[in-house]
Amino acid sequence: MRSTMRVNIAVKLAGVFTLVCLSLLVLVALVASVMTSKGLKSEASKRLDNDVAVTLHTFDYFAQDALASAQMVASNPKALRFVTSGAAANAGSGGANAAIDDLLDLLPKNRIVRVFDANGLPIKERGVPKEVSELVSAGVQLALANEPVKGVEPMGDQGLAIRGIAPMKVGDRVVGAVMVGSWLDRAFVDQIQGITGLEVGIAGGNSRISHWLAQTIRTDGSARLKGELPLAVVHQVRETGKVSKQVVRFGKDEYLGAFAPLFGDYGEFVGLLFIGEPQAPMQSAARQTQFSILCLALAGAILASLVATALSRTITNPIRELVAQATAIAQGDLSKRVAVDTGDELEQLAQAFNKMSESLAVMKQHDQNANPLTKLPGNVSIQAEVQGRLSSGEQLAILYTDLDNFKAYNDKFGFEQGDQVIRLCASVLQQAVQMVDHPGDFIGHIGGDDFIVVTHPKVAERLAREIIRIFDAEIPELYPAEDRERGYILSVDRRGQKQQFPLCSLSIALVTNEARDIKDFLELSSLAAEVKKYAKGIEGSNFARDRRNDRTAPLDGATV
Repeated sequence: MRSTMRVNIAVKLAGVFTLVCLSLLVLVALVASVMTSKGLKSEASKRLDNDVAVTLHTFDYFAQDALASAQMVASNPKALRFVTSGAAANAGSGGANAAIDDLLDLLPKNRIVRVFDANGLPIKERGVPKEVSELVSAGVQLALANEPVKGVEPMGDQGLAIRGIAPMKVGDRVVGAVMVGSWLDRAFVDQIQGITGLEVGIAGGNSRISHWLAQTIRTDGSARLKGELPLAVVHQVRETGKVSKQVVRFGKDEYLGAFAPLFGDYGEFVGLLFIGEPQAPMQSAARQTQFSILCLALAGAILASLVATALSRTITNPIRELVAQATAIAQGDLSKRVAVDTGDELEQLAQAFNKMSESLAVMKQHDQNANPLTKLPGNVSIQAEVQGRLSSGEQLAILYTDLDNFKAYNDKFGFEQGDQVIRLCASVLQQAVQMVDHPGDFIGHIGGDDFIVVTHPKVAERLAREIIRIFDAEIPELYPAEDRERGYILSVDRRGQKQQFPLCSLSIALVTNEARDIKDFLELSSLAAEVKKYAKGIEGSNFARDRRNDRTAPLDGATV
């Protein structure tokens, strides 16, 4: 009754959904004229945020390019010879001076270049006005401290430059620095607009900024505007260090503009970046959008009624079945499966539910059987794995591993430390299986200090050797230093007598069904127990392989 009621409610909700959609769409159409303008402004504001990020990223690209050019010059042997030779002190003579000229000529002609000696004094320059006489900036000092820098730098009354400065090194010694950059002039902002398509303005200085250094803001696509900077905006951006967005007027046109601060090498305010978007296109777009919304509202009203009807017929039944399966899973019943044949996401969801039920069932069985100490599969899973492979006729090998001298260790150091040894064994087996990397290998924890690995005969011996290698390398770490050094511990035997016991080692019994027909897990376990007993009679970590065709044959060194 409750499920049927839910379906009926779903159908009713679909009808209500249709009416609500119709009402909302009509309402949207009525208020579109009011909201569209605000929405477009919001979108324009978001675009401005993106435009600022794009432009600053473009600035960074030019700065990185300038730094790469500076590093190219700084690492050139000609430049290093110039700085370290007498030609730097007497720039009017010598081949080194001509060589540095040839090198600088490789850079674009519009690049400004300055070469500094180890004291930060300019000794070679190109494209730098004479008025810029004191250019030992923070960036140069950083470069002389072996730290390449890039970014925007004020150039006295000449405005701003975007540049990179690279240290010049001979070995580990900094012998000078090279600055390569570009003026933030009209040519530069035209290049920025050519890349971004944005109206851009750049001003340089401090809180007294009141005019543009360069800008692409135009009235008719050709003549640049001569508008002054709003000083209140300059002060706000300088004080907050954040982008300020507001509507500004240039000539007869209004722009939604973003003013972003430009910072020097130590975070000082050195200039302002303006990015604007004309308001007129936005107003035109608003009118077009209003008409589009009205058309979409009418189309949406028709579509909503059709969709609601279809949804009520195609969704509710599959959802009801999925809810029933979810309820069954929550109650612990993992046997229920859902058959949904809709050819869409609901069918995929039903398949996912079915797979989840199957996986949960396997996980539940695994968790019930897993060893609580190592989390490895226990005896039930081990027997099922081995019996399944035997029944399929698959060739297999088992490595039955057992710890030697573990009781003495446990008696001396306690159960908690003994558990560490058990966990180490599990970890060693997992590491070895991963190293050998044979698909389908299985690790189980029989109990206590006994483990089993199921693998293929062709990799079994390699896997056994890998297990022994890793175990012998890691087990000493679980002993005190003095016990590791002497190679044994002092503990009490089963008769209560103090004795010397070697460090723990591993005995591995290797049994396969290559040379004999093994019918079941019990027979395989019995063979493994025989071989393990033989292996434990050998001192230290080792493995023994049963090569007998007949179980009645003696188990001696010739067959192991």
